[in-house]
Amino acid sequence: MAEPTETAADVEARLKAFSVWCEQRGCNLQKVRIAATGHGLGLVATEPIAAGQVAASIPLTALLSVPAALRSEVGQAVLRSKAAGGGQVSAQALMYIAMIDGRARASSTWHQYLALIPSHHHDPLWWPKPDRCRLLAGTQLLHESDRHELQLREVFESLFPALSEEDSTLFPPERFSLEAFKWARSSLASRCFAESQLEIMLSQGNGEDCPKQVEKPASLQLRPEEAARLLHDCPAVLCPLLDSTNHHPDSRVHVGLLPPGAVHIDNNETHLALAVQNFSYSAGDEVFNNYGSCRTNLQLLLG
Repeated sequence: MAEPTETAADVEARLKAFSVWCEQRGCNLQKVRIAATGHGLGLVATEPIAAGQVAASIPLTALLSVPAALRSEVGQAVLRSKAAGGGQVSAQALMYIAMIDGRARASSTWHQYLALIPSHHHDPLWWPKPDRCRLLAGTQLLHESDRHELQLREVFESLFPALSEEDSTLFPPERFSLEAFKWARSSLASRCFAESQLEIMLSQGNGEDCPKQVEKPASLQLRPEEAARLLHDCPAVLCPLLDSTNHHPDSRVHVGLLPPGAVHIDNNETHLALAVQNFSYSAGDEVFNNYGSCRTNLQLLLG
């Protein structure tokens, strides 16, 4: 996944492309914009946002979920492949393949979003093995890092290099490498939202009331014949725009669905929204998420 050193102009161009993508997909950017912050890229308020209000939202059609990955061109090619052999395929592998393809291929639905994700990460899977052993010696994190690395290799080798040998045009080996799978794994682990948040309904236009448990929208459910083809090892979804928020330990938010008509923009789709709870923001403030107040260092480092 190595890329040439980027200039500020390169980053600005990718930010602009992603902002245009968000507008074209019907994302709610009325109160925020994506910008460089003291914590890297983040969401910055463009107008006051009171506690209990929705800061941003994204239509469900723009999410990168397991069903979306499975139904994509590369996902369908995997299921039809000799490499899959008509058996079950890892849902993780499908997500990674869709992410790698989407980052590389400009015609992908999610290209502008995936191109904005850094090409390198800093979790222990990216550390040189001697450094990992030295710095984590005697800790559970060393064991878990090695376990995650082994699992990643097993997921990769369940389909590659067989897929590349079968169809080198759609799955070029220089693109679908173990290194690329590592990028996808770390990107997903550090940015994903839990599928369970697709079963929470917020109140109309705000998050002050207690969210209600609902059934996951039909478009995000696997059909029985699809579910039968998968190993269900990926209860995660990528949420462009919402995953641009950085962590603050004192921030409280609700993430859940808003029904059609609750978002005042020109579409009639269900949205996934982030509503702030205890912070109020002025224009120019960074809008924060909370990645979990009870997560251990192991969970934070490995996802």
